[in-house]
Amino acid sequence: MIQHRTSKQPIEPEAADRPELVTAIITALLQGATRRTAAAAAGINEAALQSMLRHNPCLEAELAQAEAQCETRCAAAVMEAVEKGDWRAALALLARRDPAAWQERRQIDVRKLTDLQIVALLEADAEAGSEPQGTGGEPGGE
Repeated sequence: MIQHRTSKQPIEPEAADRPELVTAIITALLQGATRRTAAAAAGINEAALQSMLRHNPCLEAELAQAEAQCETRCAAAVMEAVEKGDWRAALALLARRDPAAWQERRQIDVRKLTDLQIVALLEADAEAGSEPQGTGGEPGGE
């Protein structure tokens, strides 16, 4: 039976030394999971993982290494696809490495929008962390 912890249930200090928890977390990270998901896969919550890290500072290096190994494997898979001529993989790689140059842009003529639509677009761009693009009719627009 799987037992779930709630965020109010801190992990005991001795649990930081439970190798089966560490192994489960590292295995999940190697497979691409986030730390939150890796903790859940091991049967603990994110707060419990933070507690483990406080009680075992060397664990941070182990988790970072697992994350780096996963990222390296994923990057190699993308590069393999690029080398095989997959333009979508190439474009995705370029867009992530240099978003300003390669990210898809949209041009919107704000003269055809309501004020509420304009505000919604600006808020969506702000949340996405992108710069507003040209307005399709004003000087300086794209």
